[in-house]
Amino acid sequence: MWIGAAKNSENKPCNINWSSVPIKALGIYFGHNHDQCTILNWDNKLDTCKQKINNWSKRNLTFYGKIQSINTLLLPKFTYAFHAPVVPKYVLKSIENNDFVFLWIIRI
Repeated sequence: MWIGAAKNSENKPCNINWSSVPIKALGIYFGHNHDQCTILNWDNKLDTCKQKINNWSKRNLTFYGKIQSINTLLLPKFTYAFHAPVVPKYVLKSIENNDFVFLWIIRI
């Protein structure tokens, strides 16, 4: 992927095909379109966690069981991605809200 001032370059040194779409390296998408990379990096993870929370909320987990589930199965999905240069505020707020609702709302 060309970066910096050369990001729109048409040159193909060494006959290498250069990409203009986001590239995934070590589980993180990098590209020229910030919004597209944000969606690729975060929205899929958030959707997966919401589905897991919906499934777990159907069980009669204790308070400590819920804490264990959050700490061992949800938060590790984000641990590596949190080292990305930018973590959008909506991602942090969504994680906080989902975990709070799962932890404190009791099904009757």
